[in-house]
Amino acid sequence: MSAGRATRNLTHILSISSPSNKASIIKLPPLITDVSLTFKKKNSDGHMGIRKFWQNYLPTIKFYNQSLPMNVTRITLNEIDTKKARGVKDLPVDSEEAKKLESDIKLLAKCPAKITISYQGGKSVELDCKWKRSEIILEEFTKLTKAVPVAEEEIFKFGESQ
Repeated sequence: MSAGRATRNLTHILSISSPSNKASIIKLPPLITDVSLTFKKKNSDGHMGIRKFWQNYLPTIKFYNQSLPMNVTRITLNEIDTKKARGVKDLPVDSEEAKKLESDIKLLAKCPAKITISYQGGKSVELDCKWKRSEIILEEFTKLTKAVPVAEEEIFKFGESQ
């Protein structure tokens, strides 16, 4: 492994284990059995916040809750995006292609941006994340799960013996 790659890997590990935003250094209660995120690959229609939550906060949450399964489902619907959606205007209204595109656009609008939290006993709770900023999603996730901050002495610090 090259020195540059090792430095990048170390930087990435440090950003996950000790991020500048301490709000994501939380311990989830043992009653939670699974956390699942579902959102579109594309950012349109209110999916940017949950994607940023997944990128910026979920790695740290997973680092401090390693035994908890966390699943991410990113949905692609026929590779339709807003550029193709704008193309509907250029198609004849009664064409099959226009009807298919309209149908796909309606599906995109219904596509969920959610976090599903499963508990022991089979109960699950959904957190709707559509049109919410990642910071708000983290706040709501922490309140909903009743997560607690990790004790200062348990926070990983590079170079210190654990």
